[in-house]
Amino acid sequence: MDETKGTRVSPVQLEKLAENLPSRDLDVLRDLEERNYMTSTQIRRLHFDGTGTPASDRRIAYRALSRLKGHSLIVPIHRRLGGAGGGSGHAVWALAPAGHRLLHMDEGGQPRKRVFEPSLMFAKHTLAISELDVQIRGITGVTVTRAQFEPACWREYGGRRLKPDYFAVTACGAYEDWWFWEMRKWRRYD
Repeated sequence: MDETKGTRVSPVQLEKLAENLPSRDLDVLRDLEERNYMTSTQIRRLHFDGTGTPASDRRIAYRALSRLKGHSLIVPIHRRLGGAGGGSGHAVWALAPAGHRLLHMDEGGQPRKRVFEPSLMFAKHTLAISELDVQIRGITGVTVTRAQFEPACWREYGGRRLKPDYFAVTACGAYEDWWFWEMRKWRRYD
């Protein structure tokens, strides 16, 4: 069976899950919907760091991701990214169709979200944008008051359509900054 398709979850099962899922698990699902793909490490750093020791943070995150996968709410993407031998050792996760349905239960008639195996370039690009967001949120003294990922962050400005990859509003003390980021492929020239 192709894990990217997930298992069919009935509406009754979704209602029970929605009632019993911890709020942090729902936050993970929302983040995956917003970003498309995240690594286990990014999810851990965003939602589970600081709950105990680094080792216990990893275990708690692993259990939560295993639970969400077991409920067919998230699926691993099998694309190998970086690292020695072509694998980074970090699972890449996507929101499963059941996870999408759970997040939009109250809206009714939401179109189905399909999960597909991304190209290597698309996966690296999307994970780089997720990493940028995680790093900004980890800066001491800076609060991200608003963040959007493409295409939600695209804007009309001066008669032109701006298509950044990421938009964030950060606050530090009495100051607020608005940021638009475009991730580019950097090449090393020797």
